This record gives sequence, C-alpha cells and structure tokens, in this order.
Amino acid sequence: MRKISKSILLALFLCWLYSCQTKKEEKVEKTEDKFSNYLQHFEKVELPFTIRNYPREEEEGKNFDESLVFAYKQIPTNGDYVALITLYPVHEYMRPILTTYKPDGNIINRKELFIDSWIKEQGYMTINEDFSIYVSSDTMTMTPPKHVSPPTCFECYREGNLLPDGKIQMSDFKHRDVNCSSQ
Repeated sequence: MRKISKSILLALFLCWLYSCQTKKEEKVEKTEDKFSNYLQHFEKVELPFTIRNYPREEEEGKNFDESLVFAYKQIPTNGDYVALITLYPVHEYMRPILTTYKPDGNIINRKELFIDSWIKEQGYMTINEDFSIYVSSDTMTMTPPKHVSPPTCFECYREGNLLPDGKIQMSDFKHRDVNCSSQ
C-alpha cells in the first residue's frame, strides 16, 4: 500500500511539474505572438532616416493602443534586436522615441529623439547608415535690446549611437553658435 501511495504522489508531482512547464511555454509563445503582431504596425525604412519638423498628430502614425503612443517606423539594426520609432503627442506635435527590443519583445533600451525648446515645436533627428544618431532643435535666436549687441543664434543638439547590443548611447545636451543670417 505504501508503494502505491508513493507511486501516486510521484505521478501527481510529475503531472504538476509538466503542467507548470507547459504554462511557461504557452506564456512565451503568447508574448512572442503579441510582439509579432505589434511589429506589423510599423513601416520598415532604410537608413539614413530623418524626421524634419516633428509631425503633427493628425499627419503621421497609426495608433496601436490606448496609451496615445503611435506606431511609426522600424529601422534596420546592427545586431540581434529590433529597433522601433514610436511617436507620442505633446501639444499638437508628435515626438519620436527610439526603443530597442530583444527578438522576444523584451525592451533593451529607450531614448527620446527630440529636444524641447521654447520656440515652435520644430527640430529634426537623423539615424545614419553607421548607426550614429543626431538630434537637433532648429536654430534659436536670442535678441537682446538693440543697444546691447546683435542677436545671437545657436542650435541645441545631442549625438549618439545605436550599439550592436541594442543599447542607445546619447550625449548630454550641447549647443553651438550658428550664423543668424542663415535662418
């Protein structure tokens, strides 16, 4: 009788262990299926890829969920990961965000690809063929009183790289003087 009880307990334990493994596999498959479906919302583009003058909300993007984030573009990568650009609304403009994912859909890294400025919500970002990233505001002008000095023009920018492991490196904000007459 004792052998039968041990056999039954062993059988129940093995059934329980198998069911846990099956649920884990089903969960992984469902996650991968969701990610595959998610990717279908993104248009694939080649590099270099540039967004000039951030798009307006009504002009670009396909809304894929309730979170007010819009699917936008999928860019090529230099490693075993997926790189997507989404847009989210700020005022009436859409701001680009670069997110990298492992092939199973887990997020590796996420960076905003815009520079907030007090002028019109303008700017641009470029991801080049060498996976370097450049993000810039449009030229900004500081106009002091006429008796002080001429206007000063400058550009705020950030530089970065998309690394083979899917990480996104971005510099701190920088600025440089530019020629005011080139506006």
